[in-house]
Amino acid sequence: CRVGASGKRGDDSKIGQYGLGFNATYHLSDVVSFVSRDRFCIFDPHEAHLPGGLPGLQLRLGVQELKRYRAQLLPFEAAADVVGACVWPLDGAIFRLPLRTPELAERSQICRESHTFEELLLVLRELLGASHELLLFLQSVETIDIFARLPDGGAHRRIGGASLRTSTEASAARLRQERRLLAKSENRKGPAAILRASYAFLVHADLADDLDAGGQGHAQDTAWLVTSLSEPTAESDDAICASKACQTRASEAAVKDELPKRRTVAVALRLWPPAKDSPLVGSAFCFLPLSILTGLPAHISANFALTANRRDLWRRSDDRVASHGMRRAAWNEALLSGTLPRAYADVLELRVAAVLQTEADLPIATASCSTCIANFLPDGPWNERGRSCPAAELWASFPSDARTPFDSLPGQVVTELIARSSAVLWDEVKSKFVSSKAALLCAAPEFAKLVACPDFHSALHKLRVGGSGQRSIVEVPSSAAAVWEAAKGASWLSPQTLAIALRSADASGAGGGALGLERGEADALVRYFLRPEGAGPLTTLHGLRICPLIGGDLGRFEKAAGSGATLIWWAEDPELRHLLPESAFIDPSSETFRLLKPRIATAPLNIRLLNARALPELLPVIVPPAWQGMRQVKVSNGVVLIDDEDAAVVQAKAPLAVTASLASSMSGTPEVAQRRGGRNAKASRGGPQQTKRRGAPATKSAPRAAKPKLGKSAWAAYDVQECEDTWGDDWAEFDEDWDYDDQEEQTQKSVSCEEVIHKPCICITVQELEKVIRRCMLLWKIIEFAHEKGTNPLQLVTDIPCIPVESPAGYVGEDDSRPSLVSVREATDRAVLAVEDFNTRDRECLERCGALFIRPVRRLRNALGI
Repeated sequence: CRVGASGKRGDDSKIGQYGLGFNATYHLSDVVSFVSRDRFCIFDPHEAHLPGGLPGLQLRLGVQELKRYRAQLLPFEAAADVVGACVWPLDGAIFRLPLRTPELAERSQICRESHTFEELLLVLRELLGASHELLLFLQSVETIDIFARLPDGGAHRRIGGASLRTSTEASAARLRQERRLLAKSENRKGPAAILRASYAFLVHADLADDLDAGGQGHAQDTAWLVTSLSEPTAESDDAICASKACQTRASEAAVKDELPKRRTVAVALRLWPPAKDSPLVGSAFCFLPLSILTGLPAHISANFALTANRRDLWRRSDDRVASHGMRRAAWNEALLSGTLPRAYADVLELRVAAVLQTEADLPIATASCSTCIANFLPDGPWNERGRSCPAAELWASFPSDARTPFDSLPGQVVTELIARSSAVLWDEVKSKFVSSKAALLCAAPEFAKLVACPDFHSALHKLRVGGSGQRSIVEVPSSAAAVWEAAKGASWLSPQTLAIALRSADASGAGGGALGLERGEADALVRYFLRPEGAGPLTTLHGLRICPLIGGDLGRFEKAAGSGATLIWWAEDPELRHLLPESAFIDPSSETFRLLKPRIATAPLNIRLLNARALPELLPVIVPPAWQGMRQVKVSNGVVLIDDEDAAVVQAKAPLAVTASLASSMSGTPEVAQRRGGRNAKASRGGPQQTKRRGAPATKSAPRAAKPKLGKSAWAAYDVQECEDTWGDDWAEFDEDWDYDDQEEQTQKSVSCEEVIHKPCICITVQELEKVIRRCMLLWKIIEFAHEKGTNPLQLVTDIPCIPVESPAGYVGEDDSRPSLVSVREATDRAVLAVEDFNTRDRECLERCGALFIRPVRRLRNALGI
């Protein structure tokens, strides 16, 4: 007999090819014997107990041998009787390990340690504590029973064991077939193929509290989902080929030590008790458990290349000459980087997709293959657990942290899941699992902060429900966040990714309006997009319908010069919205308004400030363009008169240039005269232009070429020349400052034609005049608070009747000569007075003398010299 020279060497479908398990028996005994079928073997390395000093003896048990070695065979017959097995021939194997006594230990050349019955009983109880895991990856063993007999004699008593449990005998037979995947793959003929097997079963384990209690104690049931995967090796495997290049010699020993032809792995995921209630500390197996903890929440088994003592995996070393060791290390690396991650991904997919039903094979269409899961679980609470997969339990099964040499496995598993687009991420709102491509991940601490804001949480909820087919927001526990963050292909919740998801939902018809977002929810989204505290990039808002408007609606943020963008006006005074009653105004009371305020002047958004810079475009909307150059507007006998001429006639005689300019503005054709490039470069028509210096006399230049830009809209088209002629250097200085003050702000104002289309104002009736007077009051609010550098709005309104005249304080008789609106020039000529400068009595007296009273703002008072 050659101890340790196993005949199973090279057969990777069998346990015992290393001979280490048998050698372990010499830790307990010096003389080991066993019977198997009709064979009887005794090993005596000390050559002290067998006749003739033999080191070992093997006998075929015939009739004569049974009589001759009766005494030696009695212990085996007693053991067989305990389990009810028939002997001679024995259907199985029984080992006898006489414990080494202190006297034998002194003379032993194998081990100097002795063992007592009580010590061995503790070892067996420790083994029983893990007995429910011993059967997970074995191919043939289905039951483990441990019996003991007290040293003082008596009958054998069962102290515990473990066994596989199925629903029926037929299920047990099928389970045996499923567990022999490795043997089937090794013996498979024909082209190499990938084999998969998945099955769920129950392991029942029990342990007696006391040997004297007759086997009474506590029991434990554990339900498992096991996935096995067997893949053929390829000669083109880079890792194996690289290690083969290190090979310096080929010997008979190397041939015998040839690596397997298939990589076979298995992953056992515990279904019951739930992982979140009782965390599982995973171990590595090579059929039987190894003394290696993986740190994973599942047990893994593979045909690893192990060290001689089975305590570690072969790893790479600096000794390149050890070619066999390098090949074994490369083999393990291939298992850990390829086959095992695929098997782990399989078991997670099956855990999510499978609805376990007793005695059913369910075809599960996973992202990688279409496989079947065989459910052999008997009735019990684990079945209910198998029919659902709570998100917390699945996250507890995710590989998040692992020990060396398995530390790369979690990342490989996540990468595999992402590559497959596996639906293993739980969307709480939609109550279903989604893939990483359909999810925005958010770490649990960050998610808790975000949902602490009720409005933001509500907005996310509406997006995830209303945005059908769009990205879901998935909360990732802190334990798994690091692994998912390191993996490529996963999208995390950020202002940019959430904005993309919201735009996508809008494109599918489920945008901000369709989602039914409230103003507070829109504010919360803007706060998130512009975090921290409004300092985030404003371009993130482009295309999002989350701008709170006066009236409760939501507007869409767009690029400042975006084609087709709808213009949104900005005014801190809500009353100014009456200047453009049909236009959208951002709500000054909103959080969005507060966040944008410090940056709105240069914001690259479709938001236009309603201030002095906007007056050239807005004047045709506030005051009829036909009033340009007029001095007063009044009402006589119900007819609106403009400089004593019927308003309808004046409107009909409006200059053709004014009409054409307004038409071009509303049709989107740029017809506004160029006033920037003409002062600094040669115009397309009219030859060279003179450079205008501040303080130099105003000179008339050649007609300016058309420029595709609506700087000051239609009003500027017909009043620019007159303003230059009238105001000279002041107008030139004002115009230059307007054009070159702030490059970024100019970009913000350069909006498309469609954005600045406003219906020009027409005033013919008294009702229309009353609206014009109301708008003129608001106009002077803008002029009063104009602080923009380089603007002088008084220059634009000098020859326009836009100063409202106060109604008389008392009765002054019939006076059709009293105007309702006057121009700055008219007010100067008639020496109008300020209402606040006089009491009522004095005012009435002055009004009888023909004096006109107005309510001037500070700038108008200064301009009129009041």
